[in-house]
Amino acid sequence: MLANRLSILLAERDMTIKELTTKTGLSRNTVSNLVNKPTGNISVKTTDLLCNYLKITPREFFEYSPVYLSFPNNVSSHGNIVARIDGLPRIFEYTITVDKNAPDERLSFYNADVSFDKFLTLRIGGKGNEDFQFMVYTRLSARFQKIVLERLEELVDAFISSEFKGTILSKQIKISCAIVMNESNAEQFLLNRTVGPA
Repeated sequence: MLANRLSILLAERDMTIKELTTKTGLSRNTVSNLVNKPTGNISVKTTDLLCNYLKITPREFFEYSPVYLSFPNNVSSHGNIVARIDGLPRIFEYTITVDKNAPDERLSFYNADVSFDKFLTLRIGGKGNEDFQFMVYTRLSARFQKIVLERLEELVDAFISSEFKGTILSKQIKISCAIVMNESNAEQFLLNRTVGPA
């Protein structure tokens, strides 16, 4: 994975996006995209301009991890996340299941004061019992872990939009989703969504 560190570099210099655009001549849209989408494309020309202005090297501008992840483009209840770890491909299957009631193992994660209409579980497991959390997630820096969680959230949100399309047009529903990367580990990531008209 490769990501620019522009948001961090701006914070370290107590500099705003507006100041950077004024000093470099880059458009606000370009700089905002770099800050908000650190894994997005950036031209060599823009990288050169920013490195020169910030007085840093490209190595200081980018953060790198020897893990490359490819998420599916099509939304479905199951699919593959492909990881290249040190150049070797690994395939991690994912499934999204929908429950009307919270699965027993997840009850302790829920706030009893909040009621949900649906419960989703996104499970990620590798072929041959390879563990996504151990083989991929824990090898990443906190910043890349956050990016991976954002991509998984996008996968869940796309599934919700597709799966509950008719329902969310007519009424508001509360959905809670657990992201489970390792069946033997109790660590789960929870996200809650309220979708549909208010």
